[in-house]
Amino acid sequence: TTITVRVKNEITEKTVQFGDFSVEIGGAVPKTTIYYPGTISLCPAAALAPTGLSAAAGTGAGEIRIAWTDASDTEVSFAIERKAGAAGTYAQVGTVGPNITAYADSGLATGTTYYYRVRANNGCVYSAYSNEANAVAP
Repeated sequence: TTITVRVKNEITEKTVQFGDFSVEIGGAVPKTTIYYPGTISLCPAAALAPTGLSAAAGTGAGEIRIAWTDASDTEVSFAIERKAGAAGTYAQVGTVGPNITAYADSGLATGTTYYYRVRANNGCVYSAYSNEANAVAP
């Protein structure tokens, strides 16, 4: 849901912060009223984080399959993140739709340990991350 609003601020300071931007008033600071037109998006609470993430070698070379438990009933998708090695950096490698609880990751380097985490998205905000799981690509 989106609501358009006008926010009224009584200014008695030289700089007034409005979310991501500010207004600087030069010279003397009279009591001034500024109306700020803006949009507010109402979001439901974040979906619950997936639980029980597991990872295992897939059916082909360079494939790892992950699975998790869907703990939410408000997600519209799940984001899958992966890193190579414990010291790697996570990056999103895929998404799946609501109520899907598995993902096959292929084209991986054989013998490398990959780490995964998953989070739900309700169309507005992400949940916390699942637990981390890892497997060695066959």
